Amino acid sequence: MKINCNTSLNELFKNAKETLDQIEEDEEFIVKDLFTGFEWNRIDIGNRSKLGAMFFNFSKHDDKLIIVGIGKTIQNQQKYRKLHDDVEIEVDNGELKEMKLQYKSLVYNSNEKLKNLEDINKDLISKLLSKDKKTLIEEADKDTNELYIQYLESISKIE
Repeated sequence: MKINCNTSLNELFKNAKETLDQIEEDEEFIVKDLFTGFEWNRIDIGNRSKLGAMFFNFSKHDDKLIIVGIGKTIQNQQKYRKLHDDVEIEVDNGELKEMKLQYKSLVYNSNEKLKNLEDINKDLISKLLSKDKKTLIEEADKDTNELYIQYLESISKIE
């Protein structure tokens, strides 16, 4: 379908949904990414905003829930992530649908936290490797002494 300034909002929305097949699982995207650069530039700014709202609503209410909103970009555009098909469940109950959405958000957030922990561990390891053994032993002794003092203080409070 050729997109121009006269393309209806419904046709634009249909095109965006069809393009989702090209997005990989766990890949992040914004609605603009579902169009080529020149196609996106042909869409009226007002229709871009309406299309973004339609797509956000779709992400919240689609029965398959294959995408989830994950926050905003610096330009205030909604970011999405395509989810794994292995957690896809057809639902017709609103409460179940909400639970499923919460589950998918939880899975996403857990994965993000794990990535952050990996980054923190890499940073700590690189800092440790940059220090000499004597400094590391001194810092470990200092930390051990502080923990021992805290332990003794806690015991004395109990007695």
